Amino acid sequence: MIKPKLVLNEISYAAFGKVILEELTLTLDEKSIGIIGRNGSGKSTLAKILCGLIDPSKGKLEVYINGKNRSHPNLKIGIVLQNPDHQIIFGTVEEEIGFGLKNLGYSKSEVKKKTALTLQKFDKTKSNLKEVKTKVWMDIIFVNINSNEIEFDEYIKPLENRWQKFINKKDYKSLVHSNDYGYFSLDVNCNWKFAIENYCESYHLPTIHPELNKVSNINNHYHIQGLPNRFAGQGSKKYEQPMKGNKKFNTFPHWNKDMLYNSEYIALFPNVMIGLHIDHFYVFWLEPLAMNKTKEHMQMYYVGNESANGNELKDLRKENSRFWKDVMLEDVRAIEGMQDGRNSPVYNGGNFSPVMDKPTHQFHKWVANSLMR
Repeated sequence: MIKPKLVLNEISYAAFGKVILEELTLTLDEKSIGIIGRNGSGKSTLAKILCGLIDPSKGKLEVYINGKNRSHPNLKIGIVLQNPDHQIIFGTVEEEIGFGLKNLGYSKSEVKKKTALTLQKFDKTKSNLKEVKTKVWMDIIFVNINSNEIEFDEYIKPLENRWQKFINKKDYKSLVHSNDYGYFSLDVNCNWKFAIENYCESYHLPTIHPELNKVSNINNHYHIQGLPNRFAGQGSKKYEQPMKGNKKFNTFPHWNKDMLYNSEYIALFPNVMIGLHIDHFYVFWLEPLAMNKTKEHMQMYYVGNESANGNELKDLRKENSRFWKDVMLEDVRAIEGMQDGRNSPVYNGGNFSPVMDKPTHQFHKWVANSLMR
Protein backbone atom coordinates (compact mmCIF):
# COMPACT_ATOMS: atom_id res chain seq x y z
CA MET A 1 0.00 0.00 0.00
CA ILE A 2 1.27 3.45 -0.93
CA LYS A 3 1.60 5.85 2.01
CA PRO A 4 -0.96 8.70 2.16
CA LYS A 5 0.54 12.05 1.23
CA LEU A 6 -0.46 15.70 1.62
CA VAL A 7 0.99 18.19 -0.83
CA LEU A 8 0.68 21.94 -0.25
CA ASN A 9 1.48 24.19 -3.21
CA GLU A 10 2.01 27.87 -2.34
CA ILE A 11 -0.78 27.90 0.24
CA SER A 12 -1.78 31.31 1.61
CA TYR A 13 -4.53 32.29 4.01
CA ALA A 14 -5.72 35.71 5.15
CA ALA A 15 -8.64 36.78 7.36
CA PHE A 16 -9.88 40.20 8.49
CA GLY A 17 -7.03 41.89 6.63
CA LYS A 18 -4.33 39.82 8.35
CA VAL A 19 -2.09 37.36 6.50
CA ILE A 20 -1.78 34.18 8.57
CA LEU A 21 -0.09 31.82 6.08
CA GLU A 22 1.89 32.98 3.03
CA GLU A 23 3.00 30.81 0.08
CA LEU A 24 3.53 27.67 2.15
CA THR A 25 4.82 24.72 0.11
CA LEU A 26 5.57 21.31 1.61
CA THR A 27 4.89 17.59 1.37
CA LEU A 28 3.68 15.60 4.39
CA ASP A 29 3.94 11.81 4.23
CA GLU A 30 5.10 10.76 7.71
CA LYS A 31 2.92 8.85 10.17
CA SER A 32 3.35 11.46 12.91
CA ILE A 33 4.23 15.11 12.39
CA GLY A 34 4.45 17.84 15.02
CA ILE A 35 3.76 21.49 14.23
CA ILE A 36 5.16 24.00 16.70
CA GLY A 37 5.02 27.77 16.81
CA ARG A 38 3.97 30.76 18.86
CA ASN A 39 0.34 31.71 19.48
CA GLY A 40 -1.11 33.24 16.34
CA SER A 41 1.54 31.79 14.03
CA GLY A 42 -1.03 29.77 12.06
CA LYS A 43 -0.86 26.23 13.49
CA SER A 44 -4.63 25.81 13.89
CA THR A 45 -5.29 27.49 10.56
CA LEU A 46 -2.95 25.06 8.80
CA ALA A 47 -4.64 22.08 10.48
CA LYS A 48 -8.08 23.31 9.39
CA ILE A 49 -6.86 23.69 5.80
CA LEU A 50 -5.36 20.19 5.83
CA CYS A 51 -8.66 18.59 6.89
CA GLY A 52 -10.83 20.72 4.61
CA LEU A 53 -12.60 22.81 7.27
CA ILE A 54 -11.49 26.00 5.53
CA ASP A 55 -10.18 26.71 2.04
CA PRO A 56 -6.88 28.52 1.46
CA SER A 57 -7.07 32.05 0.07
CA LYS A 58 -4.51 31.05 -2.54
CA GLY A 59 -2.66 27.93 -3.57
CA LYS A 60 -3.69 24.31 -3.82
CA LEU A 61 -3.93 21.36 -1.44
CA GLU A 62 -3.63 17.85 -2.88
CA VAL A 63 -4.38 14.68 -0.93
CA TYR A 64 -2.98 11.40 -2.25
CA ILE A 65 -4.46 8.16 -0.90
CA ASN A 66 -3.22 4.91 -2.47
CA GLY A 67 -1.53 7.03 -5.08
CA LYS A 68 -4.78 8.72 -6.16
CA ASN A 69 -5.43 12.43 -5.86
CA ARG A 70 -8.56 13.05 -3.79
CA SER A 71 -10.40 16.32 -4.35
CA HIS A 72 -12.23 16.28 -0.99
CA PRO A 73 -9.71 15.93 1.84
CA ASN A 74 -12.39 16.03 4.55
CA LEU A 75 -13.57 12.60 3.40
CA LYS A 76 -10.41 10.99 4.73
CA ILE A 77 -8.85 13.48 7.15
CA GLY A 78 -10.20 14.31 10.61
CA ILE A 79 -9.30 16.87 13.25
CA VAL A 80 -9.58 16.94 17.04
CA LEU A 81 -10.00 20.55 18.13
CA GLN A 82 -8.24 21.95 21.18
CA ASN A 83 -11.52 22.88 22.90
CA PRO A 84 -13.97 19.94 22.89
CA ASP A 85 -16.89 22.37 23.26
CA HIS A 86 -16.17 23.49 19.69
CA GLN A 87 -16.47 19.95 18.33
CA ILE A 88 -18.40 17.56 20.56
CA ILE A 89 -22.12 18.32 20.35
CA PHE A 90 -23.84 15.10 21.45
CA GLY A 91 -24.22 13.37 24.77
CA THR A 92 -22.79 9.98 23.74
CA VAL A 93 -19.90 8.66 21.65
CA GLU A 94 -22.37 6.66 19.56
CA GLU A 95 -24.33 9.78 18.56
CA GLU A 96 -21.12 11.68 17.83
CA ILE A 97 -19.81 8.99 15.46
CA GLY A 98 -23.21 8.62 13.81
CA PHE A 99 -23.48 12.36 13.17
CA GLY A 100 -20.21 12.35 11.21
CA LEU A 101 -21.26 9.37 9.11
CA LYS A 102 -24.65 10.93 8.41
CA ASN A 103 -22.98 14.07 7.08
CA LEU A 104 -20.84 11.93 4.80
CA GLY A 105 -24.01 10.72 3.09
CA TYR A 106 -24.46 7.28 4.63
CA SER A 107 -28.01 5.93 5.01
CA LYS A 108 -29.61 5.49 8.43
CA SER A 109 -29.03 1.73 8.42
CA GLU A 110 -25.41 2.16 7.28
CA VAL A 111 -24.78 4.73 10.01
CA LYS A 112 -26.12 2.34 12.64
CA LYS A 113 -24.05 -0.58 11.34
CA LYS A 114 -20.78 1.34 10.95
CA THR A 115 -21.17 2.99 14.34
CA ALA A 116 -21.68 -0.37 16.04
CA LEU A 117 -18.61 -1.83 14.30
CA THR A 118 -16.49 1.15 15.32
CA LEU A 119 -17.54 0.86 18.96
CA GLN A 120 -16.82 -2.89 18.95
CA LYS A 121 -13.24 -2.21 17.82
CA PHE A 122 -12.63 0.20 20.68
CA ASP A 123 -10.88 -1.57 23.55
CA LYS A 124 -11.50 0.43 26.75
CA THR A 125 -8.87 -1.60 28.63
CA LYS A 126 -6.15 -0.12 26.41
CA SER A 127 -7.39 3.46 26.45
CA ASN A 128 -6.67 4.33 30.10
CA LEU A 129 -10.19 5.77 30.29
CA LYS A 130 -12.11 5.47 33.54
CA GLU A 131 -15.86 5.11 33.75
CA VAL A 132 -17.66 8.02 35.42
CA LYS A 133 -21.23 8.32 36.65
CA THR A 134 -23.60 10.42 34.55
CA LYS A 135 -27.28 11.24 34.83
CA VAL A 136 -29.72 13.42 32.89
CA TRP A 137 -32.22 15.20 35.15
CA MET A 138 -34.58 17.92 33.88
CA ASP A 139 -32.41 18.14 30.74
CA ILE A 140 -29.26 18.79 32.82
CA ILE A 141 -26.36 16.37 32.40
CA PHE A 142 -24.70 15.68 35.75
CA VAL A 143 -21.23 14.11 35.82
CA ASN A 144 -19.62 12.68 38.96
CA ILE A 145 -15.98 11.59 38.80
CA ASN A 146 -15.97 10.40 42.42
CA SER A 147 -16.68 6.67 42.35
CA ASN A 148 -17.37 6.68 46.11
CA GLU A 149 -20.10 9.32 45.91
CA ILE A 150 -23.77 8.43 46.40
CA GLU A 151 -25.95 7.66 43.37
CA PHE A 152 -27.55 10.68 41.72
CA ASP A 153 -31.11 9.45 42.41
CA GLU A 154 -30.31 9.47 46.11
CA TYR A 155 -28.59 12.86 45.82
CA ILE A 156 -31.57 14.55 44.14
CA LYS A 157 -34.37 12.76 46.04
CA PRO A 158 -34.69 15.40 48.84
CA LEU A 159 -35.22 18.12 46.24
CA GLU A 160 -37.70 16.03 44.23
CA ASN A 161 -39.62 15.36 47.44
CA ARG A 162 -39.60 19.06 48.24
CA TRP A 163 -40.91 19.98 44.79
CA GLN A 164 -43.74 17.45 44.76
CA LYS A 165 -46.05 20.28 45.78
CA PHE A 166 -45.14 22.01 42.51
CA ILE A 167 -44.33 19.37 39.89
CA ASN A 168 -44.05 15.61 39.54
CA LYS A 169 -41.85 13.45 37.33
CA LYS A 170 -44.43 13.46 34.53
CA ASP A 171 -44.17 17.25 34.44
CA TYR A 172 -40.42 16.99 33.73
CA LYS A 173 -41.28 15.64 30.28
CA SER A 174 -43.37 18.72 29.49
CA LEU A 175 -40.33 21.02 29.79
CA VAL A 176 -39.22 22.33 26.37
CA HIS A 177 -36.14 24.45 25.71
CA SER A 178 -36.76 27.74 23.93
CA ASN A 179 -34.87 27.91 20.64
CA ASP A 180 -35.07 31.69 20.16
CA TYR A 181 -34.73 33.29 23.59
CA GLY A 182 -33.63 30.25 25.56
CA TYR A 183 -29.96 31.00 26.13
CA PHE A 184 -27.57 33.75 27.10
CA SER A 185 -24.15 33.84 28.75
CA LEU A 186 -22.24 36.36 30.86
CA ASP A 187 -18.50 36.77 31.44
CA VAL A 188 -17.78 37.62 35.06
CA ASN A 189 -14.52 38.75 36.66
CA CYS A 190 -14.79 36.78 39.87
CA ASN A 191 -14.42 33.33 41.37
CA TRP A 192 -17.40 31.06 40.66
CA LYS A 193 -18.16 30.59 44.37
CA PHE A 194 -19.23 34.22 44.73
CA ALA A 195 -22.09 33.57 42.30
CA ILE A 196 -23.30 30.66 44.46
CA GLU A 197 -23.02 32.76 47.63
CA ASN A 198 -25.06 35.52 46.03
CA TYR A 199 -27.71 33.08 44.81
CA CYS A 200 -28.20 31.55 48.25
CA GLU A 201 -29.28 34.73 50.04
CA SER A 202 -31.94 37.38 49.46
CA TYR A 203 -30.95 40.33 51.65
CA HIS A 204 -29.14 41.96 48.72
CA LEU A 205 -32.52 42.48 46.97
CA PRO A 206 -33.29 46.07 48.13
CA THR A 207 -29.88 47.45 47.12
CA ILE A 208 -28.88 45.28 44.13
CA HIS A 209 -32.35 44.62 42.62
CA PRO A 210 -34.54 47.62 43.52
CA GLU A 211 -37.05 46.93 40.71
CA LEU A 212 -37.30 43.23 41.52
CA ASN A 213 -37.67 44.09 45.20
CA LYS A 214 -40.79 46.14 44.38
CA VAL A 215 -42.43 43.00 42.98
CA SER A 216 -40.92 40.38 45.30
CA ASN A 217 -39.99 42.12 48.53
CA ILE A 218 -37.29 40.70 50.77
CA ASN A 219 -39.95 40.06 53.42
CA ASN A 220 -41.67 37.65 51.03
CA HIS A 221 -38.58 35.45 50.70
CA TYR A 222 -37.72 32.35 52.73
CA HIS A 223 -34.64 30.17 53.17
CA ILE A 224 -34.17 26.73 51.65
CA GLN A 225 -31.66 24.36 53.20
CA GLY A 226 -31.39 20.86 51.81
CA LEU A 227 -29.44 18.05 53.35
CA PRO A 228 -25.71 18.79 53.85
CA ASN A 229 -23.58 18.65 50.72
CA ARG A 230 -26.56 18.85 48.36
CA PHE A 231 -28.36 22.16 47.95
CA ALA A 232 -29.41 25.48 49.47
CA GLY A 233 -31.18 28.60 48.29
CA GLN A 234 -34.22 30.79 48.71
CA GLY A 235 -37.87 31.01 47.74
CA SER A 236 -40.37 33.77 47.07
CA LYS A 237 -44.12 33.97 47.78
CA LYS A 238 -44.72 36.84 45.35
CA TYR A 239 -43.89 35.57 41.85
CA GLU A 240 -46.21 36.97 39.20
CA GLN A 241 -46.51 35.45 35.73
CA PRO A 242 -45.26 37.67 32.90
CA MET A 243 -48.10 38.74 30.59
CA LYS A 244 -48.42 40.50 27.22
CA GLY A 245 -51.96 41.78 26.98
CA ASN A 246 -54.02 38.70 27.86
CA LYS A 247 -51.30 36.27 26.75
CA LYS A 248 -49.27 34.27 29.22
CA PHE A 249 -47.25 31.04 29.35
CA ASN A 250 -48.72 27.61 30.03
CA THR A 251 -48.41 26.44 33.62
CA PHE A 252 -47.48 23.16 35.30
CA PRO A 253 -50.70 21.16 35.69
CA HIS A 254 -49.98 19.75 39.16
CA TRP A 255 -48.87 22.98 40.85
CA ASN A 256 -50.38 23.39 44.33
CA LYS A 257 -53.31 25.82 44.06
CA ASP A 258 -52.42 27.32 47.45
CA MET A 259 -48.90 28.19 46.23
CA LEU A 260 -49.60 29.81 42.85
CA TYR A 261 -47.26 32.73 43.59
CA ASN A 262 -44.37 30.69 44.96
CA SER A 263 -41.05 30.31 43.13
CA GLU A 264 -37.85 28.69 44.33
CA TYR A 265 -34.20 29.35 43.51
CA ILE A 266 -31.82 26.59 44.49
CA ALA A 267 -28.07 26.08 44.14
CA LEU A 268 -27.16 22.45 43.54
CA PHE A 269 -23.59 22.17 44.81
CA PRO A 270 -21.14 22.76 43.37
CA ASN A 271 -22.02 24.89 40.32
CA VAL A 272 -25.63 24.56 39.12
CA MET A 273 -28.36 27.08 39.98
CA ILE A 274 -31.98 26.41 39.07
CA GLY A 275 -35.16 28.47 39.24
CA LEU A 276 -38.64 26.93 39.31
CA HIS A 277 -41.77 28.98 38.55
CA ILE A 278 -45.33 27.97 37.79
CA ASP A 279 -44.79 28.76 34.09
CA HIS A 280 -41.08 28.32 33.39
CA PHE A 281 -37.86 26.77 34.62
CA TYR A 282 -34.27 27.89 34.15
CA VAL A 283 -30.83 26.36 34.59
CA PHE A 284 -28.00 28.75 35.43
CA TRP A 285 -24.68 26.92 35.47
CA LEU A 286 -21.17 28.17 36.09
CA GLU A 287 -18.05 27.45 34.06
CA PRO A 288 -14.90 28.34 36.06
CA LEU A 289 -12.26 29.76 33.68
CA ALA A 290 -9.67 30.95 36.19
CA MET A 291 -9.35 31.77 39.87
CA ASN A 292 -11.04 35.12 39.21
CA LYS A 293 -12.96 34.49 35.97
CA THR A 294 -16.25 32.67 35.40
CA LYS A 295 -18.62 32.19 32.49
CA GLU A 296 -22.30 32.02 33.43
CA HIS A 297 -24.68 30.08 31.15
CA MET A 298 -28.46 30.52 31.29
CA GLN A 299 -30.89 28.02 29.70
CA MET A 300 -34.65 28.72 29.67
CA TYR A 301 -37.46 26.13 29.57
CA TYR A 302 -41.23 26.42 29.32
CA VAL A 303 -44.24 24.13 29.72
CA GLY A 304 -44.95 22.68 26.29
CA ASN A 305 -43.72 23.66 22.84
CA GLU A 306 -46.37 26.36 22.39
CA SER A 307 -44.89 28.40 25.23
CA ALA A 308 -41.29 27.47 24.39
CA ASN A 309 -41.30 28.11 20.64
CA GLY A 310 -44.74 29.26 19.45
CA ASN A 311 -44.89 32.55 17.49
CA GLU A 312 -47.74 33.97 19.57
CA LEU A 313 -45.60 34.06 22.71
CA LYS A 314 -42.30 35.06 21.10
CA ASP A 315 -42.44 38.64 22.42
CA LEU A 316 -43.24 37.35 25.90
CA ARG A 317 -40.24 34.98 25.80
CA LYS A 318 -38.04 37.85 24.66
CA GLU A 319 -39.24 40.00 27.56
CA ASN A 320 -38.77 37.17 30.08
CA SER A 321 -35.22 36.54 28.84
CA ARG A 322 -34.44 40.26 29.02
CA PHE A 323 -35.82 40.43 32.58
CA TRP A 324 -33.61 37.61 33.85
CA LYS A 325 -30.57 38.89 32.00
CA ASP A 326 -31.00 42.31 33.62
CA VAL A 327 -31.31 40.65 37.05
CA MET A 328 -28.17 38.59 36.47
CA LEU A 329 -26.24 41.63 35.24
CA GLU A 330 -27.14 43.44 38.46
CA ASP A 331 -25.74 40.45 40.35
CA VAL A 332 -22.57 40.52 38.24
CA ARG A 333 -21.75 44.02 39.44
CA ALA A 334 -22.21 42.87 43.03
CA ILE A 335 -20.13 39.70 42.88
CA GLU A 336 -17.32 41.40 40.95
CA GLY A 337 -17.25 43.91 43.82
CA MET A 338 -17.07 41.00 46.26
CA GLN A 339 -14.02 39.68 44.39
CA ASP A 340 -12.36 43.10 44.63
CA GLY A 341 -13.17 43.24 48.34
CA ARG A 342 -11.66 39.82 49.04
CA ASN A 343 -8.48 40.95 47.32
CA SER A 344 -8.18 43.93 49.67
CA PRO A 345 -5.32 43.74 52.20
CA VAL A 346 -7.71 44.89 54.96
CA TYR A 347 -10.29 42.11 54.36
CA ASN A 348 -10.62 40.16 57.62
CA GLY A 349 -12.90 37.28 56.63
CA GLY A 350 -16.28 38.94 57.21
CA ASN A 351 -19.18 37.70 59.33
CA PHE A 352 -22.29 35.66 58.63
CA SER A 353 -25.70 36.98 59.53
CA PRO A 354 -27.27 34.34 61.81
CA VAL A 355 -30.71 35.27 60.41
CA MET A 356 -30.08 35.88 56.70
CA ASP A 357 -26.98 33.80 55.85
CA LYS A 358 -27.96 30.25 56.78
CA PRO A 359 -28.09 28.93 53.15
CA THR A 360 -24.81 30.70 52.34
CA HIS A 361 -23.22 29.23 55.46
CA GLN A 362 -24.32 25.79 54.32
CA PHE A 363 -22.49 26.32 51.01
CA HIS A 364 -19.36 27.44 52.88
CA LYS A 365 -19.49 24.29 54.98
CA TRP A 366 -19.77 22.21 51.80
CA VAL A 367 -16.67 23.94 50.37
CA ALA A 368 -14.73 23.46 53.61
CA ASN A 369 -15.66 19.79 53.88
CA SER A 370 -14.74 19.20 50.23
CA LEU A 371 -11.30 20.73 50.76
CA MET A 372 -10.71 18.60 53.86
CA ARG A 373 -11.48 15.26 52.18
